[in-house]
Amino acid sequence: MSQTEQDRSSALRAARKRARAEITRQVLDAARRHLATDGASSLSLRAIARELGTSSSAVYRYVASRDELLTRLIVAAYDALGAAAETAEAAVARDDLAGRWSAPSPETTCPPTAGRRSRLPVPSSRLRCPTRCCNGA
Repeated sequence: MSQTEQDRSSALRAARKRARAEITRQVLDAARRHLATDGASSLSLRAIARELGTSSSAVYRYVASRDELLTRLIVAAYDALGAAAETAEAAVARDDLAGRWSAPSPETTCPPTAGRRSRLPVPSSRLRCPTRCCNGA
């Protein structure tokens, strides 16, 4: 195999890998939306395929089963939670214990949202959003 053929072959592999990653992301995003609106018991690969405009068998190329899809969503949620905790932890000096205890994380506060409530969980009374837009106070 010549160098040109090898380069072309590796470029095609890279393009397929990028396309697979993009479609997998789309499947996970659609599944996350379905999970949020319909719950875990109603999550189906067929509904996800319908939303993506593809056949249900095509979705199985990217996730082996409904259980694997739920597992991936759970792992992604825990990863996001860990990243948010690390971000909040890094925002306050390590020796400021009182500040660390009461510092709101980015996920418990929101910027002004033009009168709309945040879709994030309502923070506790001790962790009120400074703009008071997400807790109705």
